[in-house]
Amino acid sequence: MAEENAKVNVQIPANRVSGILSLYQEWSRSRDATVEEMHRGLDGAIKAIERRIAFFDRLILLAGGSFALSLTFVSTLHKTQAQNVGYVSVGCLKAAWVFMLLCIVLSWIHNWYRCTAAESVSFSALKRVSSFHYEVIAGFASRGSSLFEGVTAEDVNFGEFFGNLKSYFESEREKAESDVEQTRKDAKAVLVRATWIGNMALLCVVVSFVLLLVFALRNIAFL
Repeated sequence: MAEENAKVNVQIPANRVSGILSLYQEWSRSRDATVEEMHRGLDGAIKAIERRIAFFDRLILLAGGSFALSLTFVSTLHKTQAQNVGYVSVGCLKAAWVFMLLCIVLSWIHNWYRCTAAESVSFSALKRVSSFHYEVIAGFASRGSSLFEGVTAEDVNFGEFFGNLKSYFESEREKAESDVEQTRKDAKAVLVRATWIGNMALLCVVVSFVLLLVFALRNIAFL
């Protein structure tokens, strides 16, 4: 029991005491400031994705509402007009309905891709924070190795201990950075696909409205 409670004397040069005491404080300030900046960047990216999703949600409502209203309108005209009355450019109307339905489907796919990208961005940010923690710890372990160089207690060499700690966290940082880069590439690929699909959905709704306008103008006599 006496050996377990025995005190160990650690000899630290006087000119290194202030540097050792300030080591943790500097590490905490650097860590907190950088993590906060990362969180702000993540929030901005997620909000941008949410705005895109909200836009296509409204596009779905617009296309769906226009489809329902045009179908109801044509049905009402058909009931009020004589049965043998033939409308002009009915193909434009049918094509407009097809484009509206296509717009709805593409918008759903777009939003699904955007949600997937948002998840990837979130995971990437978490991995980036971990990578940063490893980087900061490795940096301060390097400083600790210099500050504790030659400092020993019994058979423990603190300088060597911090040097090994630095090597370990540098290795972990490289692994985390590799994961971050791969996640970023995946998210970028998903966002590119989402952008193309979103553009097609927007084009579909524009074309459908043009076709509806053509149908309405050519059948204005029946209104």
